[in-house]
Amino acid sequence: MVLDRISTGISGLDSLIEAGVPKGYTVLVVGNPGTGKTILTSHFLYEGLKNGESGLYVSFSESKEQFYDNVDRIGMDFKDFERTNKFVFLDFASITKEGMRDALDEVLSTIREINAKRLVIDSFSAISQAYETLIDARIILQTILGKIMRAEGVTSLLISEIPAGRDVIGSGIEEFVADGILSWSKAETTPFQRHFTS
Repeated sequence: MVLDRISTGISGLDSLIEAGVPKGYTVLVVGNPGTGKTILTSHFLYEGLKNGESGLYVSFSESKEQFYDNVDRIGMDFKDFERTNKFVFLDFASITKEGMRDALDEVLSTIREINAKRLVIDSFSAISQAYETLIDARIILQTILGKIMRAEGVTSLLISEIPAGRDVIGSGIEEFVADGILSWSKAETTPFQRHFTS
């Protein structure tokens, strides 16, 4: 089966992953602090916006102002797309565990409202930690990020951080939720490793 792929907006990365991310997939973007995860995912959204695909950035870690400061420095003007309702930034940086379900409902509502085709969630660990057990988190995340997102035709990138000195990805459920993984560390000479399951 030939997969329909969409560009990440980074040509060097696209060349390593057979021309882009498979459309409708949920891909985990993991790496040490400072390895460019936010920059990569911002390029992914911006590429879609330039090609007429609405996008949504969901942040559980940084504010909207911090995001705009970062992307403005590298020449990406998300504000123009926000003004035309093609881009939405949802700021959940101060959300409590009790509000997580409502936050995820708002994510789905916004996707449908703007007909988003690209989604970034920063970060996966913030969502998974909101649930009492890992199995609860896995069920919710597989339902929302897997079945529902794919049914809506959304391609998603989920950011997850690997603390310096460790090589284990998160809590252990991330790989079961994602269709593919992009990972790298500061120590790697080849910056991107990828794996996409069918």
